[in-house]
Amino acid sequence: MKKGQAEVIAAMIMIPLLIVVFSAVVTNMFKTNVVGLSSLASRARFEQERASEEMRAVWSNEECEIHNTGSVDVKIVRIWWGDFSEREDLSDLMIKKGDKISALDGISVEDVELAVTSRGNLFPLKNMCVQSRGTVIYNIAGGAPFTSEDILNMQRLVGTEYQDKKIITKVSGVSEAAVLYWSDYPIPDWYFNNGTGWYKDIDGNPPPPFSTTVIDNNAQDPDLDNNGINEVTLVSVTKVGRNPPYTLRLSPIVLSKGGSYDMNVTFVELLRTRDYVDVITIYFKFVAYLSTSPSQQISIGTSAVLEGENGKAFASGSTAIGSYKMGSGGNVFIATGSIFFPVRAYEPYEGVIVPNANYNLTLSFTVANPSSNPDLRNVRIEYIAVTGAELRWRP
Repeated sequence: MKKGQAEVIAAMIMIPLLIVVFSAVVTNMFKTNVVGLSSLASRARFEQERASEEMRAVWSNEECEIHNTGSVDVKIVRIWWGDFSEREDLSDLMIKKGDKISALDGISVEDVELAVTSRGNLFPLKNMCVQSRGTVIYNIAGGAPFTSEDILNMQRLVGTEYQDKKIITKVSGVSEAAVLYWSDYPIPDWYFNNGTGWYKDIDGNPPPPFSTTVIDNNAQDPDLDNNGINEVTLVSVTKVGRNPPYTLRLSPIVLSKGGSYDMNVTFVELLRTRDYVDVITIYFKFVAYLSTSPSQQISIGTSAVLEGENGKAFASGSTAIGSYKMGSGGNVFIATGSIFFPVRAYEPYEGVIVPNANYNLTLSFTVANPSSNPDLRNVRIEYIAVTGAELRWRP
């Protein structure tokens, strides 16, 4: 056989072999890729279902019920009770979406410290029941639930121990103050707070070294938006007179058109965390006066800080868009919003926000008022509401 013929025959033999080998390799790679994509899709679906698990504690006829408020069925595989001294593994306890239960394998949900789902989520059922007991839920501030016990109302703002309730106010770095109108009887009764506690009836008993106090007429409407709730007015403080005793002049803060302003209001030792800290949410209502309707939208950048013995925790900022309504003598600008501290989900909070500790709460507002708008006057805060922690300031 000639050399050329041998090479042709060898090639005819090798090519089919190479095709067979290459096909096997490609087929194996394809199968591996399919398995990998299938595993990835399965994992993504698992994580989506895990994130969709949601349960809520509701009291009915003096009994705590756990409602599956998520979009998937929840299977409970393990529970702890008896101050975590007892544990039980479960195999067929399924809570269908929309269903509710009051006991797990004969154990009341009020006694179950922790329940573990098949997807790895943890639900502190006992704590959920404790936090929701005896509350009436109002849909305020965008539908987020909080209760009347969670609101820093006028009685809590002042109350009997008013000297211990300190509010520190700063506008663009300048120390200012806050005033609260209390009643008309028998004479106009005001409270003044410059960071050292409230001074009662400041017209007759101003803080030293002042002998008299003058409150601008613009501040004397106690309820700017006419909803029956008096607001806390932020004021600038001016000392009038060359020699003591001085006159204390309090003028409502003005956010002039075309300007940008940073306002920080700190409520000293306002909050105390509970035994179990998960998510702390701060709700607020911001109110101001406008002489005419604004031509451009006004937005408020908001953030918050919790400060305790272990340092400061900074919340992610958000933006509140205001609305307008007719009030006493003009337009009223109103902005509501919420700020979150997801304690268990955010590592920088670890060791700073801890159970059973007291915290200062600082609310920060950044307001940019377009030059084509009127000035924002008579700046006020109507309420602060808190969930996930307790208000230390009692009535």
